[in-house]
Amino acid sequence: MLGTEASLALGAISSIIKLVNATKQVYDTATNTEGLPEAFREVAGRLPIVINILGSANQCIDEGDVDEDSCQGVKHVIEACEIKARKLNKLFCEVIPADGASGLKRYRKAVKAYGKGNEVENLMKGMLEDVQLLACERGFKTAINVRQVQVSKVIKEVSAVPSSVHGPALQGTGFTADNYGPGTQTNYISQGEYIAPGQAPQYNSMGGDMHSGQTGFYAITQNMSALQGPQEIKACLEALFITNPRDDREDLVQTKGPRVRGTCEWIKTNELYSSWLHSRSQLLWLSGGPGKGKTMISIFVAEELDRTAANTQDTLFLQYFCDNKRDERNTGVAIIKGLLYQLLQLRPKLIEHILPRFEVEKASLFTLEALWGIFEAMIRDITLGTVYCVLDGLDECEESSLLVLLEKLEALFSTDSSSAHCLKLLVVSRDHPEFISEILSNFPCIRLDTYSYREVDADVRHFIKVRVDELADKKKYPTSLRAHVKEVFANRANGTFLWVGIVADQLTKYTWSEVERALKDHFPPGLEELYARMLLQIRGDRRKTAAKILLWVTMTVRPLSLSELSAAIDIEIEPSASFSRDEFMRDKVSHCGYFLTVEEDGVSLIHQSAKDYLTRKTPDSNPELEFFRLKEEVGNIEIARKCFDYLQNGALAGGKVDPYSDSSHLEAFPLLPYATLYWAHHTKFVPRSEHMVNPSHPFYEKKSQTRESWLKAYWAVRMDEIPPELFTPLHLASWFDILPLAKNILSKKGLVDYQKLPFIFHKRHQINKRDSYGRTALWGAAAHGHETLVQLLLEKGAEVKSKGELEDGSKVTAWFYAAILGYIAVLRLLLKNGANVDEEGEVTGKFRGTALSWAVLNGDKDVALLLIENGADLKTKCEIARFRFTMLYAAVWNGHVAVVQLLLEKGLEIDEEIKLEGGPPRTALIIAIQNGNEGIVQLLIESGANVNAKVEVNGTRVTVLYLAAATGNRAIVQLLLENGAEVSEIIEVSGGSPTTALYSAATSGQENMVQLLLEKGADAQAEAQIKGSRVNALIGAALNGHEAVVRVLLKNEESTGVNPERRDASRKIALYVAVGNGQEAVVQLLLTNGVDVNTSVGIENGGRMPMLYLAVIRRNEAMAWLLLKNGADIAAKVEIAAGSTLTALHSAVFNGDEAMVQLLLKNGADIQVTAEMGDGFRVTALYSAAVKGNEAMVRLLLENGADIQAKVAEGTFEGTVLEWAALEEQEPVRRLLLEKGADVTSTGQQPIVEPELHWGYLIE
Repeated sequence: MLGTEASLALGAISSIIKLVNATKQVYDTATNTEGLPEAFREVAGRLPIVINILGSANQCIDEGDVDEDSCQGVKHVIEACEIKARKLNKLFCEVIPADGASGLKRYRKAVKAYGKGNEVENLMKGMLEDVQLLACERGFKTAINVRQVQVSKVIKEVSAVPSSVHGPALQGTGFTADNYGPGTQTNYISQGEYIAPGQAPQYNSMGGDMHSGQTGFYAITQNMSALQGPQEIKACLEALFITNPRDDREDLVQTKGPRVRGTCEWIKTNELYSSWLHSRSQLLWLSGGPGKGKTMISIFVAEELDRTAANTQDTLFLQYFCDNKRDERNTGVAIIKGLLYQLLQLRPKLIEHILPRFEVEKASLFTLEALWGIFEAMIRDITLGTVYCVLDGLDECEESSLLVLLEKLEALFSTDSSSAHCLKLLVVSRDHPEFISEILSNFPCIRLDTYSYREVDADVRHFIKVRVDELADKKKYPTSLRAHVKEVFANRANGTFLWVGIVADQLTKYTWSEVERALKDHFPPGLEELYARMLLQIRGDRRKTAAKILLWVTMTVRPLSLSELSAAIDIEIEPSASFSRDEFMRDKVSHCGYFLTVEEDGVSLIHQSAKDYLTRKTPDSNPELEFFRLKEEVGNIEIARKCFDYLQNGALAGGKVDPYSDSSHLEAFPLLPYATLYWAHHTKFVPRSEHMVNPSHPFYEKKSQTRESWLKAYWAVRMDEIPPELFTPLHLASWFDILPLAKNILSKKGLVDYQKLPFIFHKRHQINKRDSYGRTALWGAAAHGHETLVQLLLEKGAEVKSKGELEDGSKVTAWFYAAILGYIAVLRLLLKNGANVDEEGEVTGKFRGTALSWAVLNGDKDVALLLIENGADLKTKCEIARFRFTMLYAAVWNGHVAVVQLLLEKGLEIDEEIKLEGGPPRTALIIAIQNGNEGIVQLLIESGANVNAKVEVNGTRVTVLYLAAATGNRAIVQLLLENGAEVSEIIEVSGGSPTTALYSAATSGQENMVQLLLEKGADAQAEAQIKGSRVNALIGAALNGHEAVVRVLLKNEESTGVNPERRDASRKIALYVAVGNGQEAVVQLLLTNGVDVNTSVGIENGGRMPMLYLAVIRRNEAMAWLLLKNGADIAAKVEIAAGSTLTALHSAVFNGDEAMVQLLLKNGADIQVTAEMGDGFRVTALYSAAVKGNEAMVRLLLENGADIQAKVAEGTFEGTVLEWAALEEQEPVRRLLLEKGADVTSTGQQPIVEPELHWGYLIE
């Protein structure tokens, strides 16, 4: 049976196939596609390849060959492809009607409505690229070379297809009138460019610079193709992946059971939750004690937000569930990696924030500091919409990294910083450890133990009712017993779901007649009392084994399997046909009562609260309970001893062993995987007297086969490099932070006989012995942040300046590597012992600079401050892929507000310009504006940055205000204006044409920006000169159809008392360009505000063109109807040349626009009126249709009463329409006229041809 994600993917792909098939059928069944752009034929011919690959993908899913992760991974690709397929189908259906009539006008209008990029050829290209991504997805069989090559080839072919829409219909920034009949072609203005015939208009956006949303300094290295390949992306994603959070959520549901219907729903009406839900950016903390249902609320909220995000545009949902049973999931690094992975799944383009750094740093990137900087950059990316996030069980996270993570979250949601992102974070945890409460108490909090106690209690009571009813039905309780059990549960649960769940499960072991007694004897109120009673109920002869099992289950880093646990506690199991070793061990685990659960991944405690109870610090007055209380030191000693000895006693006797795949060896030594990976972790906590840390032990001998085998096994699992040679015991102690072992090795007194152990410490310089990667013991300790060990090694004379090799081959000192990883305490120690604060390091040839440079680039304020306080040179530059950056420039580009503030406080030059290869100089302020970083802009302004500075963009010097207005960032524009930026400064764009920030904002439709600029005194009548045409903001907004902006500008004109004559002239031109560009809403708005519908504007030949005529030549029927409805003069004429005038009807007839002719006639156009063509040449509408051979138009005019006998004179010749049709050799029209009763006896004056021939032809 298919999973949820597979079913959704199957349905979506099937939908796309249907749409594509339907699109193909529309084209194939069309009777006439003449007149359509060539792109339609090109696209239709290539639709089958899309159908074929999608069909193969569906087959893979249907046959179960694609897992849920793969389906989830391509979800966004399939959704994007479906959107394009729907648009493409709609375009084909609208443009190619069943009767075969060409719909070019409908196509242009539809594309204009969709916007740039939605032409048929671009939609097709986008679908092919989506299909290509789908074909590359791991798990799909469609990724075969032939198809990939085929798709790539077709993408290139489609890219070469000529644009199906030229000029205005697509861009919406202007238009070019086609040469519809006699007269001069008129060229209209666009934003920033003059449109010559056949040229598409160009946006005046100053290239891509204005809208740069890239916040990382690595964005400039996009030309480095090696950083953009699919292999690098795949490697990066695989390095981030730990588990699928959606699967983790489902596992929790399976473990804890489904939510009881009706519970948790109160949170949707909670005031704090509702406020958080509708905020821009906020952290909300949900706290509660053990068993209060926190995780079930997390799951409920996650499901709700998941649905919200799926149905809301530009909304994402992230989730992470910590699990102290799995060490790889309960660290701050794991949490951020999980969130980054989800962000990249949902928004692949965010890969630009991590991929270049991953290429350079590889595994070194995965420190909390580095990953946090990347996460913050992604969250602040201006292309990102609202992001909901649920973090559950933070109290189960490893404490040291949790503290750092919470401090980062606190800073992210501070008042100054939260406005720069749209992350809404729900943190769910207990109050323990104490620092959780200390940090999160500053944020809104839903406290389940206090403020929300009533809601939780109501849920618990409902839970009790459901669970007891299930129990009573199953065990056949009498009605009175059912009520009694509910009452006991309600009185003893103390508002905890966990108590109810434990006791309800335990009661299944009793018959209904035993239940009342069991409740009285075995199930006291409250969790702690219940845990105590459960321990006391363990039989005396079983307690020793049970206590040992509880110790191992509680103290190990991850859950142990039944076979691992049996090896750990040394239970001898005789072979038996009746039961297996695991079944025997399962029975032993059951002796621990309900404390433990056995799941697929091992034996675990029932709940975090059980661990808290067993490891409580306070001794128990009851000696029976004290027997079970666990002391950390004792537990670690026992586990370390067992694991260390296990490695010695045959498990590694045969050399290197794969601790996970060698099944026969694992059957004999089931504890080997755990012992290999975690013996060193537990050994950190043992006293120096233990044999595990005695350097004289055979394990530490120079030629120890066991140690060599262990090292190879460990490195194979944990590291991405071959194991180091010459890895001495001191290296081991330093790498794994085993301080007792290091002390014993380095001690002058104690356990070590140096005469017998020359390989360890025969000479003082041995402390600086290097392994095969050049790493010393000090390097290893520093690289892992082991402060105490670093201090010990330094005291014993360790060399600070030696370099070790990273996984990528780079060689850096311990000092530099500690700075990369952000180990403050280690850095302090190294600085005190001679580390060079300005030492340069180089990483894979792409980064070169000092440790301060690295800290600044990565936003590590604490490291940067430490280095600066110790004299680091602030003026040094770092090199990234050949580009050299100043400190301030790098910090600003990466958006590190705190670091920027630090550097400014230290007096760095604020307006220094940096010129990158291939680009103009930039200051820090300009970069901050381009990246939309309001906080940094404010800091720079407060520190004296020049708010009227100019920057070159595509050859044009623009002000920073103009730049900010073009990016659309209202907050930054307001900051600039409040700090003295000149609001109406004229900008000379390339070619010497002036423009203003207001004009730029108006023409790009930024209503709020326009309002702000006007409020700050911008001159609405200031004109931009666009290739000889002088236009203001109103005209620019009208031209581009920005109704809201036009409304703001009109209102401003009324309130500021603009010169009426100047105002009216501006409004006339605005109406003109709006009509010409098909902006119906803007036209109606202008007419409503008093602009004369019959106004006309001058054209190039000196004539004047009324609005209705303009709509007619634009073939815009809807616009013509709008103007007529508002009183346009249908008989108005336009002078197209000296002595030549046309009406709207004549133009429509000449253009062959039947729909327009019908509209005009229906609204009173005089069908008999003549047009003056100069030199006395007067023509009727019927004449125009006849001489062009438009049979359908002639028929339409005759049906509406056109005079078939009316004569048209040119010079000295005057003839009927029939005669003119004959002269022009329009045979079908001639026959139609004869059919409709044209008089063949009429004669013209001075015919151009011989009469006999002429009349004979007519009679024929």
